[in-house]
Amino acid sequence: MSTILGRFSEYLNLKLGSSNSKDIEEAIEIYLNQGGILKIDREGSGKPDLIYPGKKRIKKQINQAKKKEEYLREELTKLRRKKREKDRDKLNPVKKSLNPLYWRHLYKKRTDDDYKEAYKEIQPPMEKVNDSEWKDMLKMFVNEPEYRERLLEASNSQIAEGRGTIQEQVMEREQFSKDLVDKRMKKLRKKLNKYRKKRKALKKLLKIAKK
Repeated sequence: MSTILGRFSEYLNLKLGSSNSKDIEEAIEIYLNQGGILKIDREGSGKPDLIYPGKKRIKKQINQAKKKEEYLREELTKLRRKKREKDRDKLNPVKKSLNPLYWRHLYKKRTDDDYKEAYKEIQPPMEKVNDSEWKDMLKMFVNEPEYRERLLEASNSQIAEGRGTIQEQVMEREQFSKDLVDKRMKKLRKKLNKYRKKRKALKKLLKIAKK
């Protein structure tokens, strides 16, 4: 007599006792809990046979799980590299010191009182002088007095609204971006663990598949 199972509780209700080893039962539990369907044959006095999925289907699922694992590992590697690059940029003062714009900023800060006051008020992220997201804005800040005046007006209104300085907004944005990356990595690790468990469970089920 064959039985179709969609939940591990249904398997337990069959009361097969010690017909299957603990490893096989754990594999059945993982497979069913991840949405799998099993069909077993309970005829005879020996161990029940796994009718579905068959060996061909199980091997296909193993390969699919393996590919998913490889993809998830690649995504995690990319995110780890991105985090390392961000941290390295923060800790690498040489990179910004090689940029002529950064030296022009330092010079004007020492010799131009209006520039110094504008820099103190606005707090532009000069450490990001090589960052594509900020370099155009920083170039205009250093070279264009009219742009600095507009930023001062905007900065004063933003502070009145409780939005803080540009530097503070940059820090908030960076923290938000970091939090998003951390959440993404956590989600990917969870998925990777799921497919790793599934692949190992499928290898065990392959041993008891009938054909």
